[in-house]
Amino acid sequence: MLFIETAQHELVHLMRLIAEGDSAAATRVAWCMVERGRTVLAPQRLPAARVAAPTSDGAAGYSLSRRELDVLRMISQGLSNRQIAEATHRSLHTVDAHVKNIYRKLAVKSRARAVREAMQKGLIDLEACE
Repeated sequence: MLFIETAQHELVHLMRLIAEGDSAAATRVAWCMVERGRTVLAPQRLPAARVAAPTSDGAAGYSLSRRELDVLRMISQGLSNRQIAEATHRSLHTVDAHVKNIYRKLAVKSRARAVREAMQKGLIDLEACE
């Protein structure tokens, strides 16, 4: 019963964020809800973070560098490239390059798909959501 009440509260919060046009916060809340739902429905947890071994041919095999994994985590929190650059003290150009590498390695074309693919592959875990 507690999970249902919490889910309803979060859903109301999510709808308010969407109505206010705060897509970054709405994305974070939605991903947290999905992750919590997985926890309830499938209690086995993915590792908190893992970087796969590099592929020999360099093809899309989700062999993300530590820096790319950090950028991907920040993307999953709804941060823009500019916000990531400021938080990591890197240039916007460097962050853009990391994002392009992430897209290529995960074989995706959007931020949401990158986060989804990373979650499915066990590269990131949104357990730390609030």
